Amino acid sequence: MFLKTNKKIILHTPKPFQRVGAKFEISGCVPLEWLGTNYDLSFELIDIDARVISVGGLNIKLEETLRCGKKIYFYANFGFTWANVSFVEKSQGRMTIKLTGQNEKKNFVFIPLIVNVVGSKEGVSSGIVRKHRRIEATIKKYKKDLAKFNKGIAKITKIREAEFIRNERLGLYATVVDEELLNGIFEIIETSEDIEMKKLAEKYKEALEWAGPICGGIVGRMDGFEFRIYSNDHDKHFHVIHKEKGINARFSFPDIMLVKYKGLGGRLGSKEIGRVNSFFKDKINFQKMEKEFQRRDESLIVK
Repeated sequence: MFLKTNKKIILHTPKPFQRVGAKFEISGCVPLEWLGTNYDLSFELIDIDARVISVGGLNIKLEETLRCGKKIYFYANFGFTWANVSFVEKSQGRMTIKLTGQNEKKNFVFIPLIVNVVGSKEGVSSGIVRKHRRIEATIKKYKKDLAKFNKGIAKITKIREAEFIRNERLGLYATVVDEELLNGIFEIIETSEDIEMKKLAEKYKEALEWAGPICGGIVGRMDGFEFRIYSNDHDKHFHVIHKEKGINARFSFPDIMLVKYKGLGGRLGSKEIGRVNSFFKDKINFQKMEKEFQRRDESLIVK
């Protein structure tokens, strides 16, 4: 929802479609219900292809809430670096910031921006302008398509598992969905010989290409959890987040140890902590984390 349709949030700066420079401030007020017990308000920086190129947390200033009445004041200073140039150039300066509260399904707002450092008003194509105005609708469509794709995968898996059990009893052989295939789902179209899976992936090709590979500070996902590196964190730690359970836990890197929790929300059980450790014992996942830390240090800086 653009700001004009979301009366619950007060944005001081910038306004939707406002022109900004290489450095600018974002500030405003949100209802307390947005923050939940964790006082967690995050941002995503999105390019013209609706891809998230950076994520981070916003600073909450409780002592300045008088400016907002019953709402909570937030702010952040943004600065683009050379690492962001290619995204901004491709978008012809048309970028979008999404603010998200504790409940990401209900508490969010898209703020379209025009970055002055690239191109000019006259040089922007009409196609770019249309895409910029439809970023929220595009993301919504892709998410719906991904849900349909996942539902299709689950249906195929259920049918094949039932066939396997039935045929196993008869002493026959049946094929079930290969776990390696599911782990590399974004390579299905190019590499899979599974006609049924390939047909499903082809149908939702655009959404799959949009969803992967994971980028923008999101290092991985596991059973509703997201592993995120915030671009405004300066030491080497990452966040383990579960929106529905209200969990925001900070883990150190490279030893993958629980450091502390943000806010008074949910807590991780010993089994869940063990699964986080196991996830990053995988060499590929560990290397993704290392590369994302390198990318963070060279990309968008939020103070």
